[in-house]
Amino acid sequence: MKLNFRVSQTTNLESRIVIGLILLKLKDEKYRVTKVTNDAVAFDDYSWKITSNIKAFSRLGSGVFEIKPSDEGNVVELRYHIWIIAPLVIITIAVVVGIVDNVYGFSIIAFLLFSIQELVRIGVLKETSNTMLKEILSTNFMDQTDPV
Repeated sequence: MKLNFRVSQTTNLESRIVIGLILLKLKDEKYRVTKVTNDAVAFDDYSWKITSNIKAFSRLGSGVFEIKPSDEGNVVELRYHIWIIAPLVIITIAVVVGIVDNVYGFSIIAFLLFSIQELVRIGVLKETSNTMLKEILSTNFMDQTDPV
């Protein structure tokens, strides 16, 4: 089970330049690119590496950058997914254990703690995705790299 989110921004850059900038950013952030077309780049974070919880907490699991033409230029949309099956399983187990052992306070506290953690994670990932898209399309990032 996953939640889907989207962020988008308009740019006057050509599609091929935007694709190049996206690929550079994903490489810089150590994401794995899974598919590249003329108007889209799919990626995931399939890396089992030792890292701090804070870094892992703020990394997108998978997503797709899609470039769509519009009247104002190109719209670059980032669609990303948050898997919530593991947190739901943990919350369910904690609540069931609390109910079975007649420790209702534990169930309530476990439910609140895990729910708050997931809500914070959703907020952090929303900020991460907005920042990533802004950095890709910013003039500073283009000045530092040669996408073509």
